[in-house]
Amino acid sequence: MEAKKIQCIQFGLLSPEEIAGMAVCEIKNNYNENNNRLDEVINELRMGPINNLSICKTCNQNYDNCPGHFGFIKLNKPVFHIEYISECVNILNCICYNCHRILINDYEKYEQLLKIINPEERILKTYNHCINIDKCKERRNQKGKNVEIYYKPGCGYKKPIFKQQNLKIIMEYKENSIIKEKIIQPEQIKNDRDDVRNNMLTGNDNNIYIPVNINKIVNIAKNEFKINNYTKSDLNPLYVIGKLKELKESLKLIKVDDIISKQIQECSMILFNKVLNYSLSTKNIIFKHRLSKKAFDFVYNEIKTKFEQAIVKPGEMVGAIAAQSISESASHLINFNILFNPIIFKKNLKRLTEIIKVKKELEAPYMKICIKEKGNNAINTIFKVKNEIECIKPDKMINLSEIYYDPDITHSIIEEDQELIDEYCEIMFGNDINNIIPYISPWVLRFELDRYIFREDYYTMEQKIKKYLTKGKIIFIQSPPYIEKKIILIRLMADSSMNENEKKEILSFKYLKNLEKKILNSESLSGIENIKKVYHSIRYITKYDNLGRLIHNNIENILETEGSNLSKIFELEEIDFKRTITNNVHEIYNILGIEAARIIILNELKELFKLNCIYINQRHFSILCDI
Repeated sequence: MEAKKIQCIQFGLLSPEEIAGMAVCEIKNNYNENNNRLDEVINELRMGPINNLSICKTCNQNYDNCPGHFGFIKLNKPVFHIEYISECVNILNCICYNCHRILINDYEKYEQLLKIINPEERILKTYNHCINIDKCKERRNQKGKNVEIYYKPGCGYKKPIFKQQNLKIIMEYKENSIIKEKIIQPEQIKNDRDDVRNNMLTGNDNNIYIPVNINKIVNIAKNEFKINNYTKSDLNPLYVIGKLKELKESLKLIKVDDIISKQIQECSMILFNKVLNYSLSTKNIIFKHRLSKKAFDFVYNEIKTKFEQAIVKPGEMVGAIAAQSISESASHLINFNILFNPIIFKKNLKRLTEIIKVKKELEAPYMKICIKEKGNNAINTIFKVKNEIECIKPDKMINLSEIYYDPDITHSIIEEDQELIDEYCEIMFGNDINNIIPYISPWVLRFELDRYIFREDYYTMEQKIKKYLTKGKIIFIQSPPYIEKKIILIRLMADSSMNENEKKEILSFKYLKNLEKKILNSESLSGIENIKKVYHSIRYITKYDNLGRLIHNNIENILETEGSNLSKIFELEEIDFKRTITNNVHEIYNILGIEAARIIILNELKELFKLNCIYINQRHFSILCDI
């Protein structure tokens, strides 16, 4: 037998009719072991033997020799191959929905596509050519060429757009997107303005930093083409909108088309696109600047060129440029202050060193605290929080400190304190008071507090006093709020598990005297640690009403502190933790993370140079903060 060479192998998909014609049986039933039904089931013998004892009913061969035959199952609903849905969408976008002819109306282009051997490349290039065609146009005949075989006059039917949505193919007719954008452009600019004001310009800095100075380019175009306020523009609004859309699509930071890169590109261009929408709007270009078509094309090309130049290329020495920019401005800052104000010079130099070196110990740590409450109740909440967080030293709070020998707690030698002691013992000890008396110290420490300074913060005071005890317990008795005279009684109490020497030490006068010294020499007995002083101040906030008008008298009550303890401040319910900040970078990092620490460094640097009227490019600050 003569051997022949295989010329080609073609792979394809069988149609449902071909599959049914080639199959040996149709599967209609499930296998039922109890009824032993073996006809038209999954393990039907016509498809081959299922074990060594059975024989195939189609070819009468045993288990080893039967090649196997296939059956088919009719599905209630069609099942689509998900890999081919996108291909079907591409093909549908290449043909006329009415006459089913290919939409290419250029014979030379059609011949070029036919010469492409690779089918995937051919369908892709056909799709790229047909996607911009809006209707089935009349075909152009070439002289000397018979094109009637391929082409017939176009039917003129408007081309719909086919899109994939999950496992569905949706057909919709494309509207004139430019006209639609012209209609929605004012609304889009208004939404962009509100978004920038409410979500981006939330602080005191109202400046926007973008890579291209669009206003400068527009002014250059007006001077170049000699345009004044009375020049008549020859621009069509549709042309401006179309070029603006084309410009936004052409400005790309990342030229890769994967999903993550597209998301990065979209997020990085949000602010710049909003500025473009306003600066190149039809109203500004035609009525305000009165640009001609040539001038507008000049602006278009300049923005595109400047944007490309602003992109940092790999290997570019951005660090050196940023360092030079910041160091030169810092030198101006130092020299200016040395000459005119040496005291401020020292403060600025120390603060600049603290920010750049990210020091833990700051010379002047501070916090700006905002509260949630707004309106008329805000001022009450402000002073309430101020009283809660400000540390008060014992020498300002305690008017009198005395130690008495008072061995019987149930019958005090100080008559005015007897009622306080009785109430405390009844609540805390009850009927067990006689069993507990041997473990209570006969010495009592008595504080008289200044009622104008003390803020009824007994719990905080008790917790801080307990920290000075190394062993034993404390009995802390305070006067109720309705009594004018503020009294605190402190007794020490031994544990039942202690031996005699330890019990004797705790109940001694010397031990209580040492506790008194620690209390009187402590930093504070009330408030939050490290918050030395709290000041109430007013901050003006830039806000706009619904008509876009600036609200001048929009003020906010805030608290400014000497010292910082962000974690404890965040525990208070009244605090707006989203807007409360500290200049301690390490606290920000430990509580809010690295990105928040980077932003606080950036803001502190900008604020320091801004106070001295020195401008440094925003991107140079950002590079320093990233390092």
